[in-house]
Amino acid sequence: MEDGTLVVAVASLPKEISARLHRKQNNSIRGLLLQSRWVVEKLEDDSCVVTYVVRLDPTG
Repeated sequence: MEDGTLVVAVASLPKEISARLHRKQNNSIRGLLLQSRWVVEKLEDDSCVVTYVVRLDPTG
């Protein structure tokens, strides 16, 4: 963005693809990451603030 803010957006693979990549374990539940993003904001003194925002379905 013009003010130096960076946004990196991420989402899960579709269930059909992820099911083939990761074998299901008996004692675990795989949640579904609907959306997530890293927001990196530049501050005045050559430092930054990093915020991680997550929207997920724990499916449990």
